[in-house]
Amino acid sequence: MWSERSRRNVTESSSGPYPTVEMLEEGRKQQLAKRESLIKAWREMVVAVHHQQRESQMHSTEPPTITALLERHPDFLSFRPYMSDRTRDGVWGRMSIVPPKQSTMSGSLHSILSDIDDMAKRWGIE
Repeated sequence: MWSERSRRNVTESSSGPYPTVEMLEEGRKQQLAKRESLIKAWREMVVAVHHQQRESQMHSTEPPTITALLERHPDFLSFRPYMSDRTRDGVWGRMSIVPPKQSTMSGSLHSILSDIDDMAKRWGIE
């Protein structure tokens, strides 16, 4: 049934157990920590892919595409569901995204960073 610890954190009523304010707050903190971890991992993914692209351009006659580099990165799978339509079209080659002038980073990576920044703002991070 309920452990002693669970009993202390749940208020019981005639219709069953309900979470306490402390339990809800702990859940909110855990969700925020998970989201912060995702944002950090995704930003690091963009940096890693950009560096891989730059290295491969210097040392290869046929460097891999941004899409191929992203697909190889383990954090890309967790980012995919959050991609905007614009980013998705840019990554999958249905649309060309022009990077800002003076930038050495691909337009698709800039679009991914914009999506990450939008999510961070929406989630209340930074």
